[in-house]
Amino acid sequence: KVMKAATPKISGALAVGATLKLIRGTWTSKVSFSYQWPRDGEPIPRATRTSYRLTSSEAGKSITVLVNGKKSRYATVAITSTVTAKVMSATPPTISGTKRVGKTLTASPGEWSTGTTLSYQWYASGRAISKANGESFTLTKSQKGKTITVKATGRQAGYATISKTSKATSRVT
Repeated sequence: KVMKAATPKISGALAVGATLKLIRGTWTSKVSFSYQWPRDGEPIPRATRTSYRLTSSEAGKSITVLVNGKKSRYATVAITSTVTAKVMSATPPTISGTKRVGKTLTASPGEWSTGTTLSYQWYASGRAISKANGESFTLTKSQKGKTITVKATGRQAGYATISKTSKATSRVT
């Protein structure tokens, strides 16, 4: 008999520390499954569940997931997902400076894969601040009483685009 099987997909951010999840798709009923997550085609030891948390060992490497399906009186089926973009090493930015109207805040980018180009967006209490997309930002009266965060977005050819957001500052005075 021929087993109904689907090519698996991978969901989740391709960044060190993120958890990838398997989307198995529709298979014949009552199939028993086993899984293996390879990096650059080599099986990752003990990575045999429906999810996998990316480590620094995956930075700069591509990921796939292999799904094996078995059922008595059916041919065993093994299907591998498509290869992901490379995994980015990325940590959230931090904010320095005085949280007071008229003062300038500066984003320190955190640690990113070598060669990553970063862009920034500043937020006041979770709302994007128009035209506030540089490494630094001068606080205005409209931010008074609000907390500030900055989101860094990293881009590099061959890698997934990843965004990381800083912790919120104390309220602007």
